[in-house]
Amino acid sequence: MKLRKDVLIAVLATFCIASALFAVKPSGSQSSKQYDPWMDINDDGRIDMRDIVQLCLTFGTKGDPAKPVIINHNWREGNYSFSLNPGGYTSLNISTTGFRIVTIRILAYSYDTHKFQLSIMPKVTGSICNRLDYVVSSHSPFITPILPPYPWYFEKPANFKETYEVAFSELVVGIYNNSTTNTLWGTIYYYLNT
Repeated sequence: MKLRKDVLIAVLATFCIASALFAVKPSGSQSSKQYDPWMDINDDGRIDMRDIVQLCLTFGTKGDPAKPVIINHNWREGNYSFSLNPGGYTSLNISTTGFRIVTIRILAYSYDTHKFQLSIMPKVTGSICNRLDYVVSSHSPFITPILPPYPWYFEKPANFKETYEVAFSELVVGIYNNSTTNTLWGTIYYYLNT
């Protein structure tokens, strides 16, 4: 049996083409998929049947489409030390943009533990929208004053401590020394949190 030359070439060409097709790998873009953390229902780092089961169990429910997002470490704290001569005034402006809660803590000392005037003034776009005035007694410096910076966890009772829900863009804390003879010194602490 004698094969014709043209049939032999056709068979060889078909074999070569088939071999080449089987040797080619599919491209990565056709088979690779991108991980989507919003589709990972149980937040275990992979999308699998457990996520599909959870989705099937909640199929058909309705509600608010907003997804809760947890922002970690969105806080800021600081302090401002002051020393006021008799009749002196000082203030601290605290930007509260992006925060939900602000806590003010004040430790103040004078030799005669006289009272001082404290004003808390929330501002919205630069204008004072409210004013809270307090009369506060100072501590004696002879009861172991702590040198700044005072830690937040310090157990000594503050002269003033208050937490406010932020509905303003800036908070001004003003202190006026009511005494006509003694200096008032201390520190204003603030802590902002979401």
